[in-house]
Amino acid sequence: MIQFTWVALASFIILPIYLIFAYGWPDAGQLPANFLSLPFGTLPVIKFIVPSVLTFLLMHQSLLNQAPYWARSAGTRNLKTVQTGWIWTVAIAYTTGVIGAFTGLYVRQLVPNLEAPSLALGSMLNLVPIPLAAIIMAGIMAATMSTSDIYLVSGVNQLVRDIAQYFLKIKDSGKLLSWAKWGTVIYGVTAVLFALVWARGLGMLFAFGTGIGAPLFVFYLDSWLMRIGNAKGAIAAVIASLGTVLYWELLTDNYQQIHTLWLVFPITFITLVVVSLLTQDKKIEAIPDGTEPDELGIHILTALRRGYSDTANIVNILTSYLTENDIQAAQVHLELDVLEKSGLVKRLAPRLIKQLYFELTPKGKQMADKHLDENDLQLLESRNIDTRSMEFMRHLQDNPDYLYLMADKFKVYMTELTAVAENLSNLNLVRIFGQGRIRVELTEQGRDLLKSVA
Repeated sequence: MIQFTWVALASFIILPIYLIFAYGWPDAGQLPANFLSLPFGTLPVIKFIVPSVLTFLLMHQSLLNQAPYWARSAGTRNLKTVQTGWIWTVAIAYTTGVIGAFTGLYVRQLVPNLEAPSLALGSMLNLVPIPLAAIIMAGIMAATMSTSDIYLVSGVNQLVRDIAQYFLKIKDSGKLLSWAKWGTVIYGVTAVLFALVWARGLGMLFAFGTGIGAPLFVFYLDSWLMRIGNAKGAIAAVIASLGTVLYWELLTDNYQQIHTLWLVFPITFITLVVVSLLTQDKKIEAIPDGTEPDELGIHILTALRRGYSDTANIVNILTSYLTENDIQAAQVHLELDVLEKSGLVKRLAPRLIKQLYFELTPKGKQMADKHLDENDLQLLESRNIDTRSMEFMRHLQDNPDYLYLMADKFKVYMTELTAVAENLSNLNLVRIFGQGRIRVELTEQGRDLLKSVA
C-alpha cells in the first residue's frame, strides 16, 4: 500500500501538476499537426498496432489478466476482496495509462529530438527538480522490484505446486521447501543471465507473458460465460498461443505491423472452442437412487452444511483431507457438478461469480445431517455454527490472535483457519484485519454468543 501510494502520488499526481504549473498546458504549436484536436487528433482510434486507442485498451485488458495477479488474488482474504481489487485494478490501469500519455505530451514538446520512446521518462526527469526526480525514481524502482518479485514467486509456486506436488507426488514439507529455495535461486539467476545476454530478452519476456496471459483471459471468458472448454482444449490453446508468439515475435518482424495480441486472442479462442468440442468429456451422471455420494461428496455436503457455501472456502476447509488423498481443486468442482446433477446441491446461478456459490437442497441437507455428529447438529440448528467454529471463537475470548500463530498452535493448515475466520466474519462474529499476517478478534456479537452458549 505504501509503495502504491508513493508511485501514484509522485508519478501520476505530483509530476503532472508540476509540469502544468512549470510549463503550462502542452503547446499545440510544438506538437505534431492536429495532435490535440478532438477526439484523438492524429492518434488513430482503430489500428492494430501501437499507438492506437483500441490497442491501448486491449493491452491494458491483457495486463489485467496476467498470471501473477491471479496468483496474488489466491492469497487474498476473501472473494469480495478479489472482486473489489479487480475493479480497482481496472480503474487504476486505465487512469494511470491516460495520465501517463498526458505526461508524454510534455516529452514530445520539451524533448523534440528524442532518440527512442524508451528514453522518454529519463529525459523528462532531467527537466524536473532533483528531489522530485529522486522520489519518482525511488517509486519506480520499488514497483519494478515488486513486479519482478511476484513473477519470481508465481513461477516458483507453479514449479512446486504443479511439478513437485502434482507430478512427483512429494508431500514432505522439508523437501517442498528445498524445491522452493533452489527453484528461486535457479529461476532468479537464469532470469538475470537471460536479461544480460540477450538484448531483446525483456521484450521477449513480455511477449511470452502475452502468450500465457491471452489464454488466461479466454479461459476466464469461457468459465464465466460459455462453459465449453475442457483440459485438452486449454492445453491446445496454450500451445497455439505460445507458438503464435514464437513465430510472430521471434522468427519474423510481423509484430511491427500488427500487435501480437490481435492475433493471439482469436487463435486461442478458436483453438479452445474447437478442440474442446472435438474432445468433449463424458457427461456428468447423477448418483443412482438409494446410493450415497463417495467420500469426497460427503465431505463437500458436510462442509456446505457447516456454512462454507463457496468453492474457495469449501476447498480451504477441506485442505487436510484433500492433501492426504492427493485431490486437486478441479476434482472438487467435478464432484460439485455430480452433487448438483443428483439434486443434493443447488448452484446460485449458472454463469459469472454466482456459479461458484452453492446451497444444500432439502435432500442434500438430510444427507449431510446423517454424517454430522450430534454436537455439530445441535450448534448448527441453534447457533448456525459448528463445534470447530466454537473452539476458534473460544481461543479468541481473551485476546485477538494471528492465524499463522493459531495454525502452528493447533497444528492445522492455515487455509482451514482462513475458511473458519471468513465464515465467522460473514456471520459478524469475528473481525478480520490485514492480508499477509491475518489477525482476528471477536465482535461484541461473538462475545454474546459465547456467553449464551456457556
